[in-house]
Amino acid sequence: MRMSSFFALLGAIFFSVSAAAADYLILVSPQASEMEKNAAQEMKKYAGKLLGREIPIVNHAGAKGKYIRIGSTAEAAAVLQVDFAKFGDSELIIKSVDGDLYLAGGKARGSLYAVYEYLERFCNVRFLSPTEEYIPALKELPEADYRFAPRIKVRQISQRISGEEDQAFAAKRRLNGILNKPVQLSAKWGGQEQILGCHTFLRFCPPKKEALAANPDFYAMIKGRRVHDGQLCLSNERLRQHTVNYIRKWLKDNPTATRVSVSMNDCNRFCECPECRKFLQKHNGITSDILLDFVNDVAGRLESEFPEIEFLTLAYLTARKPPKTIKARKNVGIMYCTIEADASKPLDHKVNQVILEDLAKWRETGAKIYLYTYVINDKYFFQCQPNWEAFDRDMRRMYANGAEWYFAEYHTDKPVFGNFYDLRFYVMSRLLWNPDKSLDELIEEFCIPYYGPAAKDVIKAVKILRQAPAENPQVYVCNFASSVIRSLGKDNFLAARSAMQQARNTAAKAGKEYAFRVEKAAIPFDLTVMHDGFDLLTGERPETLKDFDVDAVLEKDIAFLKSAGYLQYGPEKISTWDEFKKRAVRLAGKNDGTIPEGIAQATVPGMKIWSAAEFHRPLRRGMKFVTDQNAYNARAAQLVADGKHIWRIELENALRGKYRIAVLAKIEYQGTPAKYALRASVLESGFRWREWNTGMRAKSQPGAEGYQLYVLGQYTFHGSYDLFIQPEKDPAIRNLYIDRVILIPVK
Repeated sequence: MRMSSFFALLGAIFFSVSAAAADYLILVSPQASEMEKNAAQEMKKYAGKLLGREIPIVNHAGAKGKYIRIGSTAEAAAVLQVDFAKFGDSELIIKSVDGDLYLAGGKARGSLYAVYEYLERFCNVRFLSPTEEYIPALKELPEADYRFAPRIKVRQISQRISGEEDQAFAAKRRLNGILNKPVQLSAKWGGQEQILGCHTFLRFCPPKKEALAANPDFYAMIKGRRVHDGQLCLSNERLRQHTVNYIRKWLKDNPTATRVSVSMNDCNRFCECPECRKFLQKHNGITSDILLDFVNDVAGRLESEFPEIEFLTLAYLTARKPPKTIKARKNVGIMYCTIEADASKPLDHKVNQVILEDLAKWRETGAKIYLYTYVINDKYFFQCQPNWEAFDRDMRRMYANGAEWYFAEYHTDKPVFGNFYDLRFYVMSRLLWNPDKSLDELIEEFCIPYYGPAAKDVIKAVKILRQAPAENPQVYVCNFASSVIRSLGKDNFLAARSAMQQARNTAAKAGKEYAFRVEKAAIPFDLTVMHDGFDLLTGERPETLKDFDVDAVLEKDIAFLKSAGYLQYGPEKISTWDEFKKRAVRLAGKNDGTIPEGIAQATVPGMKIWSAAEFHRPLRRGMKFVTDQNAYNARAAQLVADGKHIWRIELENALRGKYRIAVLAKIEYQGTPAKYALRASVLESGFRWREWNTGMRAKSQPGAEGYQLYVLGQYTFHGSYDLFIQPEKDPAIRNLYIDRVILIPVK
């Protein structure tokens, strides 16, 4: 629909309905299901708003008028010449016959979906968010003839279902999947396809030292000892029976569940005990072989008690590779995870080739595939994640290939503000249901009623973000990326931000409703400048940022977010607005202080110097900030030898190229130090996850006092990364203080 025609329709909402308009009656059987009765109520509500008057609900035909017949009755089956028993749960039929309108479908939710499909497809109603809708004014309800069965049977975008409003919106967007959520979709909203849990090994055996002490043989053996923070010992018979007992009770406590997850923890530490090694040798297998054997066994033992339940496991990290010899049982499904994929490119791009190849190999095993994808930046929800074209193409591809279940990991907490959160949710849900419109059409379909007069500029900004990754194909982007400006390109990011600034100006004149919606979409651009764009704010600023005052912008944005009830910066809650401010600005990655002595390449352009006090992981992993007058800005990161934590500090950023890594550190010893004092590890995001242990180490400096320069080695960065600095395992080290981390470009 063109923009001009839609604005004409928008104006029609003020149309005064003619008194000569036809009389309508909504007919629903007294024996109708709870879902069908709710469908009638929904049709009553929206037909009334469309026509400008109340439409009554009746239980018997008789009065004169045009009937809107809701439900899969015998009479509807005869008139429509269909067998509703053969309809899928979400299948629907919409048909006008002799002046009456039939809205019916599958037993679980078909009639309700028929109502919403009719309202959207034939009446141009738009369900934009749980609280925002567009409803035009009509003289009469249009006739229709349409039948549809979605190819993706279980459709889920992770969301927080916290009440009636959210349940209604999930139904309006035709989303019927629930993964491990405490609040369910009730029968009146079509019910749900519920999966119990994810990463459930930690449910069966908690990752706690006390649990490890009670049943050490349940836990993975790593380098000769049992550990509480790895996977489980999958060859262990006692563990298998324990898992069966746990799941039996879990299913009995959750009678509406249709599937249960028997899945690995969120790490790669699989058991190396003799029995697990023996299994892999016997079966010429890999990680996924022993994992699938474990799940098969559990599913087999429970099949007679729960014949309708499907047992799912994750093809994830090292277990994403398809098994060599083990085949999945008929009641076992595979949740295939694409976490390693470059998010800025579709799965059929050459850099993601191995992801798609492994998916094809899993299909060849005959297993039922459930696709688990990642469509948002899981670390920083506000980031302008450059994956529009990628998720559009991937969802269409999976729809065409007949994927039965599709899960998109998205923002789950409320209220939410993120990079075009509502727009993305609308587009993705539409693609999962029926991708019969182009991405351009779907974006326009949402933006014009949602942003009103500012829609043109918002659409322009989104278009720039969509096209940018193609101009920077060398940059990998994952769903944990710290930096997106590098993948978008500075010019593209600035152009998109300028379009949003214009949208702000336009919306401010159009009214509070549009201004609020645009502001929610524009603030992420401000935060990205402060988080990721320090280079844009130093030296010669771009024209569009000449007047960008960090303190003033942040104060204004925080005031808006606070008034709107938002307190979510990333996956972790932010407890105070001071912490929000610190988090937003200090992640910009500015160089701190003078260049330390002892660095030969002191004049090399592009050198990075970060104060440890600027690091984004305070008060975690055995680290705390302390006052130290000998450190830059009198603050240092202290790693305390308390025996309870993994000592390390973590720096998150994005670089490309080879750098020498050094730190300014002070080490306090008790006893004779070992040969090496420090090590550096790098976890890179992107197409492949690189090894943690890079082999970079710095020698001890016995007798040295105060802060010393420790050169750890060189590393070639490929994009977004996490850099970890930690001490060697040396009992003589009692305290480690880190002042600054220095990265020096190597030609």
